[in-house]
Amino acid sequence: LSSSGISVAASSSLDIRHRKVVGELIALLRFLDSPIDDLSLGQFITGQIFATAAKMKREHFDHLMLLWSMEKAPVFYTWLKERAEFKDFWNQYFENPFSRAGYIGVYELLSDVMRLYRVFEHFPEEAQFLVRLLDAANALQHKGSGGVKDFLVQVDEENTEESQSLFNIKLPDYVNAVRVMTAHAAKGLGYPVVINIFYNDKDNTDNMYITQEGSEIKLYNITNQEMESDKLKKIRDKKSQDNT
Repeated sequence: LSSSGISVAASSSLDIRHRKVVGELIALLRFLDSPIDDLSLGQFITGQIFATAAKMKREHFDHLMLLWSMEKAPVFYTWLKERAEFKDFWNQYFENPFSRAGYIGVYELLSDVMRLYRVFEHFPEEAQFLVRLLDAANALQHKGSGGVKDFLVQVDEENTEESQSLFNIKLPDYVNAVRVMTAHAAKGLGYPVVINIFYNDKDNTDNMYITQEGSEIKLYNITNQEMESDKLKKIRDKKSQDNT
């Protein structure tokens, strides 16, 4: 659709968790929630947010991770904060959120982190996604689930209705675009035109059969070939011929 010049709004592109900058903030939250999470800390310090704030090339921090792995130190953050070339970075960018993470809500923590790293200033093109992230944290906090761990549980629940309502950007009705979403997400929205795509990614033994009868598209699920009628047998045979 995009290659044909048709505007598209896909559910995946509206999910803020798929944005790189938001993903880096979530990685930082994972580290603050569990300081032994070396992978999340590594993801954050080698990302755009930290490198931009520290005014250093990301390759510099890639090198630090390589040194740590070569020295086989037990926990990344304890090794990192004692490195002479990283001490100032730790004191300026990590000490405050690290010491406060267990005592304030996730909304306040995220707000502090975004202010500390000047995320809105450095990534203005991501503003709507960052605001949505703060809105999600605030909504959960008002429900009594304001801790970092509670927030991360919702982050990981990608396919639930509650999670999608928290982390998806809501497009206004006047946006003229083809909206691509799952059948479940589309239920009850009252679109005037819906195109339902049946994508067959299985082998030829798949039981799903699609036929066009006049102006109608019909879907059959034939599970018992011995009890099928002549009509169903013709449908199955036609599919077999089409697949050869």
